[in-house]
Amino acid sequence: MTSDFCLRGRGSWIQVQKMHFTWRRFHRLSTAVRWAVLGTLLLLTIVPVRAAAVDWEVLTGLEHDLYPSVIVATANYDWNAQDEDDPTFKGDPWGQVGISIKNPKANSTLVMEIESGTVIKPTKFRVKLEEAGETYAVFPPIKYDYATLLGVRQPFPEIVSIRLTLNGEEIGETDEKMTVRSINDCPFLIINNDDEYFSYGFMFSAYVNENHPFIDKILRQAINTGETSSFAGYQGSEDDVLREMKAIWNALKERGFRYSSITRASKTSENVATQHVRLIGDSIKTSQANCVDGSVLFASIFLKLGLHPFLVTIPGHMFVGVFLDDKRESFVCLETTMLGEASFEDAIQAGDEAFEENRKELTDEDSQSVDHEIIDVSEEREFGLLPLREPGADR
Repeated sequence: MTSDFCLRGRGSWIQVQKMHFTWRRFHRLSTAVRWAVLGTLLLLTIVPVRAAAVDWEVLTGLEHDLYPSVIVATANYDWNAQDEDDPTFKGDPWGQVGISIKNPKANSTLVMEIESGTVIKPTKFRVKLEEAGETYAVFPPIKYDYATLLGVRQPFPEIVSIRLTLNGEEIGETDEKMTVRSINDCPFLIINNDDEYFSYGFMFSAYVNENHPFIDKILRQAINTGETSSFAGYQGSEDDVLREMKAIWNALKERGFRYSSITRASKTSENVATQHVRLIGDSIKTSQANCVDGSVLFASIFLKLGLHPFLVTIPGHMFVGVFLDDKRESFVCLETTMLGEASFEDAIQAGDEAFEENRKELTDEDSQSVDHEIIDVSEEREFGLLPLREPGADR
């Protein structure tokens, strides 16, 4: 159901959606389920090794690529809030480099050392393997050079060196050639070898950066539009929230932001779908944004104001939504690709219409589709997903 809502004094009607459904979560997978998801995909990048009568294999997630966006954004993720215990998995639940090893004796002590030339600092991980004959997946919590990862704009090859010691005896070492992807490459969908689809859509919220210094400049400019005299977030009425949103829309419009269709990532793949997503600084410098860039930009500003934004993905497109009240009962959606050519009211109408056209796929448990997803940015922050900081933006 909807209720009519008016920007008083402006004469333009906006339909405010009334919340009566529950967000569907695709990525809240247990560790065990996650490895069932990625298992066949990892078969593409397993390197078998046999040494000292111990069978072990190198495992590299996401097709032998290191994604800086994933590594940085999930560094402080609260995995205990979503994962159930899997005794055969040891280490970082979303690690991108690890091993599979068949344990030859009970209560073995495995020491895994790993490093690379540029992005991985020397790391030593000690772990107990309890059951004899059991195969364990071991992904050490790696000491990454996060500053370097955040600055990667072009992919490059990286040699990752791994050395293993089991019960005090060295059982082997190997060098793996991997590719470090651009920080702008956002993986959002995995297709394994069984043609099963699994969403990484939550990663889009890593490009929402509510701490970027540019946002304060936009808020000052928004005040100058005359649409609002202050930003009070949910301390005011729904009317006040809409006025604040309109002021932000007009401020960005005055800066000459235009739609740009650039989406191609640095690599194409049949198993890992990725999209090039601009960081906020990139959008500012060029005054250009595609549907994802624009959505994460507006979500960044809304989150800075203390609002609860969400990203909505439908086939081939994204737009942003925001709750108008702290109880999350009313919301509107915004079509950000219309920024350079339409009014705020028209963009709201287009966003709401797009939501209604896809409401069943977005909200109905029986119509789940990885092409349709609602990504609650505030919830991702609560789980510890970090925004991707831009080097030099604070200076």
